[in-house]
Amino acid sequence: MYCDFFSPETYPVYEEIALNTRRNKFSAAFGVQSAEKIFISANVNDFVLFVTSDYIAAQQNARELSAYSKKPFVFLPPRQEVLLYKNEGLKSKAERFVTLYKVVTGQVCGVVTTPEGLGQLLPYAKDFKKSILRISVGDTLDLTEFVRRLTDNGFLKVPMIEGLGQFTVRGDIVDVFLPQYSSPVRFDFFDDTVEAIKLVDKETFVSVKSIESVDVFAIKDIFNQEGALKAARIEAEKQRRSVNAYNRLSTLLSSLEVNTDNPWLYPFCENSLLSDYLPDNTLIVWDEPQTVSQKLDRTYDGFKDRLAFLLKNGEILPSHFCQNTEPGVVKTKYEDFHQLGLQTLPYKCAFFTPQKVTSVKSSAVLSYKFDFNQLVTDLKLWAVNEYSVALFAADSDQANALRDQLDKSGAAVRIEREPMRGFKGAVIIPTEVSRGFISHSARLVFVGCDDLFKHSSAKKLKPKKEKVFLDLKPGDYAVHELHGIGLCEGVVTKTGSFGTKDFIKLLYRDGDVLYVPAENTGMLTKYSGSDASPRLSRIGGAEFERVKAKVKSQIKEMAIDLIKLYAERKHARGFKYKIDPYLDEEFESGFDYVATPDQVKCIQEIDSDLTSDKIMDRLLVGDVGFGKTEVALRAAFKVVANGKQAAFLAPTTILAEQHYESLYDRCKPFDIKVACLNRFRDKEQQKKIISDLAEGKVDILVGTHRLLSKDVVFKDLGMLVLDEEQRFGVEDKEKIKALKTNVDVLSMSATPIPRTLYMALSGMKDISLITTPPKERVAVETFVVQESDALIRDTILREKDRGGQVFVVYNRVKGIEFFVSRLKELVPEVSVVYAHGQMDEETLENNVFAFSQGEYDVLVCTTIIENGIDIPNANTIIVFDSDRMGLGQLYQLRGRVGRSDKAAYAYFLYREDRVMTQDAVSRLSGIMEYTDLGSGFKIAMKDLEIRGAGNVLGREQHGHMVKVGYDMYVKLLNEALGEIEGVNKKSTFETSMSVAVNAFVSEDYVPSRERMNLYQRIAEIKTEEQKDALLAELTDIYGPPPKETVRLTEIALLKSLCNNVGFCDVTIDDKVGRLCFYNKEYLQREGFFVAMDRFKNKCKLDMSRKLTVIFTFSGGDVVRNMEEIKKFVLLFQ
Repeated sequence: MYCDFFSPETYPVYEEIALNTRRNKFSAAFGVQSAEKIFISANVNDFVLFVTSDYIAAQQNARELSAYSKKPFVFLPPRQEVLLYKNEGLKSKAERFVTLYKVVTGQVCGVVTTPEGLGQLLPYAKDFKKSILRISVGDTLDLTEFVRRLTDNGFLKVPMIEGLGQFTVRGDIVDVFLPQYSSPVRFDFFDDTVEAIKLVDKETFVSVKSIESVDVFAIKDIFNQEGALKAARIEAEKQRRSVNAYNRLSTLLSSLEVNTDNPWLYPFCENSLLSDYLPDNTLIVWDEPQTVSQKLDRTYDGFKDRLAFLLKNGEILPSHFCQNTEPGVVKTKYEDFHQLGLQTLPYKCAFFTPQKVTSVKSSAVLSYKFDFNQLVTDLKLWAVNEYSVALFAADSDQANALRDQLDKSGAAVRIEREPMRGFKGAVIIPTEVSRGFISHSARLVFVGCDDLFKHSSAKKLKPKKEKVFLDLKPGDYAVHELHGIGLCEGVVTKTGSFGTKDFIKLLYRDGDVLYVPAENTGMLTKYSGSDASPRLSRIGGAEFERVKAKVKSQIKEMAIDLIKLYAERKHARGFKYKIDPYLDEEFESGFDYVATPDQVKCIQEIDSDLTSDKIMDRLLVGDVGFGKTEVALRAAFKVVANGKQAAFLAPTTILAEQHYESLYDRCKPFDIKVACLNRFRDKEQQKKIISDLAEGKVDILVGTHRLLSKDVVFKDLGMLVLDEEQRFGVEDKEKIKALKTNVDVLSMSATPIPRTLYMALSGMKDISLITTPPKERVAVETFVVQESDALIRDTILREKDRGGQVFVVYNRVKGIEFFVSRLKELVPEVSVVYAHGQMDEETLENNVFAFSQGEYDVLVCTTIIENGIDIPNANTIIVFDSDRMGLGQLYQLRGRVGRSDKAAYAYFLYREDRVMTQDAVSRLSGIMEYTDLGSGFKIAMKDLEIRGAGNVLGREQHGHMVKVGYDMYVKLLNEALGEIEGVNKKSTFETSMSVAVNAFVSEDYVPSRERMNLYQRIAEIKTEEQKDALLAELTDIYGPPPKETVRLTEIALLKSLCNNVGFCDVTIDDKVGRLCFYNKEYLQREGFFVAMDRFKNKCKLDMSRKLTVIFTFSGGDVVRNMEEIKKFVLLFQ
């Protein structure tokens, strides 16, 4: 969709912005909404460089800008890595070269990048432009010269093309895999004439499409490679280093002799910035100049610190400090271009000082996907006020359906693919634009697809909980169980005598490469231990074994007592509860709602724990208001019905009181005595409760930390419920476990702390998830914005006008009264009350109660409301200084609103002058990213990624996990636990499978982002039932799987079966099958001799070298041979 919206007679405010950019070097627009920034940038100039601070948003912005433009926008990703062994893969490198090629050839009307992309070094622009060679059908071109040019441009000549950047020569035919195409291009020569140019299928190499002309351009970083290497050597000789650093540097330089096209050499040759590639008429658009400036400064400061360390260790040279240009130089390099700053709020920024400013009156558009009637009402209101309205739909079908639905509701709309300039009324445009805005200045309304339509969650493969961390991507570090830490370079498809198969390519120290078959991805986990890059292991495994042995010994030295405690809890026998169905049904009938499917599932899982003789240690994760408490209440009822006592431990007095009231009401009909122990009870009351508890007169005790006091003694405690577990310290939790090792424990949280979450994911705790929202619940709309009086006033009044109430979180007791008085001056139309934890209990309780009864419009409070205050009529929350809070804390606060069927809003504010840390940026990005209902578990996972799990064995933070990664650390922990318990370690080995059939997952069948997850699922196949279930799941999501994918699952199953019976090396082709035993102990299985007898005419036992069962086949069908061996192996399972 393209429409020339900028004209004086239609939208003067946008024309003013455009004129300012032409008349002034630096101009700005204030009051611009996020979606409006995209609209302005796409229409303001012929060529635009759009700079935004967020990497993820930049990619989305490129797509959105393209939807508005004549030509597409392209995204240029940043790259700052200077380490030699972290050289990026050809695919990502090629994507950058394609972007540069499209810019210099005028195929796009803009580039989107991040602040880091402005200062990164790129290939020398003049050389890159010279490398572009246009070849058309009928051109005269010497074939030998063409091959030389391909080689000079970084293409690799190979016998058979397997990927990007490769070419083959067969007589007069040259096949080249050019980066701008998804399949190879064939050049057919007749003498020196290009007779034909065709696209060919990358699998069969059969011609599929003719092309009139094609451009060939360089896909290498360094053009003068010899000169660059020579300059690097000269600088290296001048350095005074330690012996180790000198040796390391010498090794790097030696490796560059065979790998000269490496960005490591950028500082030693002519290079360019992005500015050298841009057209002269480029307009630079800064998306929030202050945020861009802060990101630029932070990035460069971090870059300098890191390089200082690398320089000391011989990884780089002093010239590498120019690998990322300092902010001052960046500003100078781009100052020749006209620049436009787009800001939501009017603030000053030293990085960018506009000469002319346009003020735009606009606002965000509401979400209509859950309130279609509101859309109809607003359309009629906009028509009365003569606003032009554009509703966006993803495609024609969606546009037609929307038009029909609106017609039935009496709202007249029409469909237009390219609306005329200055269109009137309401139109539907079948173009995918995600978000909209309301421009009051231009009387223009855009409503995006995400504002209009509900998106049913796309089906995805279910990941295994113990492999949550796998999500490997190219550039990630991975831990192989045998070989250690390597750098993942992505999925490669290789063809050989073994057929065509997928492999995970891992790079190890000294440039060694390991190809892990897809069916063996069970041996891999994503490295998660530190933000810093880990040391790569040497391939072969000996070094990694030494590291693992050292870590394991340190685990034992550090935490033998705690490991024993967990071992005792794991194997101790607890009370076996009996469930009375009649009583259970009676208690459940007191619940006013219908239990969600996830609640039912979690109740069943807890019942299974209680009715077994193992001691429960379960983590219950569910969003605020998703029904965790009801699940815990039912468990406590079952415990009490068996004559035991239950305890509810809550972090705050208010939450404890809330639980007490719920339990009291539900348990009263059953004559169950419930008591509450907290600071709201005086000394005499507490003394009486403690006495009754010891005598067994109290069945359920609710309380705060007071429950952990030494004078609190239960007569027969059966279960402890730990609510909001993230609010308790490690010391509290370990105290609970040490004192009550025979008590069932149920921990509950919407956002568990990283340590607890990892213990659950790794199997040290059981975990239950509630992700199903209550009926009619809608997601909270979330905004992260700078603090502004205008915003605060508007937000509070809007909520008041619709009959609602507002939480304002000001998390400082000192100064809260002054803040309240300031708020009353800002919004005198509303009534305000405040609350904080240092108030006397009566005032606190009265203020909160008065707010809950609707006597006040606004409650100003500290994070005391994070847990326990449930007020359905409060549907807006404003949080000050949100960048100082943890991610889980932000999520809990957001959960205070949206507890009814009304739309709810959360505003997380940060101060204008605040420079955020990277962790703060990650937290706020996370709270913006995870806005869907049921995102608490994802928030906890994000927090684990940001903060790390720490030491799962105690309070001490240490570096053991950094050496081996989280997953391997937990595996070593379990091994140490087994050794302490006296369990003999079972010898483990990897079964190598080589089956000469095509077995892979095509990107055409499963998207690349899901393939790694699928490989993990395939690697975990143990039984025929699991294989069939996975294939059924694939069919449901992607359609019937290709035969190659089915074969991959069959190979994985056979591998597992062979591993179970002791075969460590399996080879199968059309004539022979070889199954080698790991050791002779596996020969002692009784079933082995039964199998040998049954297949005596087809196989024999060869003991000449290694114990090997050899099959001889005659049919020549490898798949059939696999089936025969599978039948053989199943006989002695």
